[in-house]
Amino acid sequence: MFLGIDHGYKSIRFYIEPINVFLEYNRKEILRIDFMKELNKYDIKLVAIAYSMGDGIDKIIYTKFVKNRGLKDNYVGDFIGGGTKVYDEISKRYITYQIPGMHKDLKILDKRFRVLFSHMAASDKVALAYYCYKKYKKKNILISDISSNIVTIAIKDSKLFAGIDACILSRGLYHGVLDLEEIRKIDRGLVKAGEAFYKSGLIFRLGMKDEEEFFNNEFALECLKISALLQIYSLYNIANPDIIVLAGSAVENERFREKIVKELNKICDVYTESNRVQAIGASYIAKDIYYGARKILGIEVFPTYSSLRNFY
Repeated sequence: MFLGIDHGYKSIRFYIEPINVFLEYNRKEILRIDFMKELNKYDIKLVAIAYSMGDGIDKIIYTKFVKNRGLKDNYVGDFIGGGTKVYDEISKRYITYQIPGMHKDLKILDKRFRVLFSHMAASDKVALAYYCYKKYKKKNILISDISSNIVTIAIKDSKLFAGIDACILSRGLYHGVLDLEEIRKIDRGLVKAGEAFYKSGLIFRLGMKDEEEFFNNEFALECLKISALLQIYSLYNIANPDIIVLAGSAVENERFREKIVKELNKICDVYTESNRVQAIGASYIAKDIYYGARKILGIEVFPTYSSLRNFY
């Protein structure tokens, strides 16, 4: 069996392939529970974990060879501790490979984008991309994850090509790009940059109390649609995808899904996925590494599983 782990904004999700077991825990809740007790019921051969931004690694790496859990620094992000607990306990118990994010040091990405942006997507988006690649069997895919934030990435010629991160262009439900208004607040010392990002989403901008109010508001849905389309259209003509795949919690809302799919169907075939598929994609990565994969979407696996067994 193979375990994939997605470290999301609200939850940490586990998927065990091929028995279709899915577990999900709130990031705060997991600090109080023994999640390993549940996982130990299964004969897990190998794990692939998507943890945070993954900007300190440029390969899919065995975690015992990773420093600082694959992060360049610990100053960006919303730290709670649940993901760190999972990373450490899983790495001690299982053979675990960490998935990198998409950033300027990931050399398979388009050089122009690596100059334009230091960071393009967190590691869970690589897992999402692999899920889409395995499921739809297309060489060129544009994928947009629309949820707490919005991140859009592209696969081109069966390799990761480029991405647009949440802090670059669009506003999701909770997080968003820092425009002039936020920059002024930061310069005045009213808020730190990270705090501004985490409170720049459309729910805050529209003064709404929760997601239920948001998804029942027609104007809010139009704002979210335009926000996502900014990223999707920006990459579409550069990546020339065969299909577009939409994922994320917002896409699970029927009203929003109908709106954006109707718009995008004018240019391309569109498919939608649930908010669970990042963990499934990570489990596919674990499975393929176990069976000898040397690269995943162009990203090197280090060390290969066969050489790791020989090493020990």
